[in-house]
Amino acid sequence: MSDLLNRLNIIQDAITLGEDDIIALQAERLPSAMRGLAELLVAQKYADAALWILDYRKNNMMLTEYKDAELAGLQMELAQLEAALTELVIEKSECLRKIAEFNAAYMENLGELLEKILQIRLQQAEARTTPEADEDLKKARREYEDFTQQKADTPQTQPLDDEQKRELKKLFKQAAHKCHPDRLPDDKKEAGEKMFQKLEAAHREQDLTRVREIVQKLQSGDWIAGSETLADKDILRQRIVLSRERIAAMRTEINAIHEDDTWQLLASLATEGGAEKDKWEVYFSETKITLEKKLAEMEKQA
Repeated sequence: MSDLLNRLNIIQDAITLGEDDIIALQAERLPSAMRGLAELLVAQKYADAALWILDYRKNNMMLTEYKDAELAGLQMELAQLEAALTELVIEKSECLRKIAEFNAAYMENLGELLEKILQIRLQQAEARTTPEADEDLKKARREYEDFTQQKADTPQTQPLDDEQKRELKKLFKQAAHKCHPDRLPDDKKEAGEKMFQKLEAAHREQDLTRVREIVQKLQSGDWIAGSETLADKDILRQRIVLSRERIAAMRTEINAIHEDDTWQLLASLATEGGAEKDKWEVYFSETKITLEKKLAEMEKQA
């Protein structure tokens, strides 16, 4: 039992540190009775894996070595929930980073064409005198204004190769497990919130240099999880309930992102063969041809 629990500890630490190689190695060494955990690890569903480990420990781990078994159990449960919640936060942030990267590439490749099309559509609506002219004008103006705002809001992401993206993901995961406010004690939450906002912005913009700097700052600071400092059972129970609620809410937010049109497009592109960058370039090239034809037709009618 002790060897198995040690292996689970190694897996949990590897999840926190973003050590995918160690996770894969330990997953292979799990006994057949833990096939469910191994499958979660292979699928990189680390939040679910952390909760699996939590349930296993609660059902199997003997806490006789502690003077207060209930306190130790509550601390352990909160620690696992904090880890699971942070993994979901990381998943959500990675989804948003991917969308931001795609949107920046979309604007770079197609933004000028789209803006011209919407400008001509607005000019045509302004020139109409039909009974429906007012509604057409409102729609055309709204579409143009929405596009202009979207263009202004699109973050500029820095280009990274595949190796740099892997480093970005690994460093972001390490930093998130240290400074995300949901895992910190109350007196550290405000500082954690500010640090995590900076981290998330740098991650979304693919600013690897800034993420490295933030990780370095976190390594020299005092970022101890609430589960390691709390000794009040009632407060621990409250934090456990809150963590479970936050996990449910985070899953809902992730599901909403997955239903977003941009994410659906990215998912459809991901099902095709070839490198991601190549698939995006093909999509932009084909869409550009379609938009150029549309623009040419509109200019003839103008």
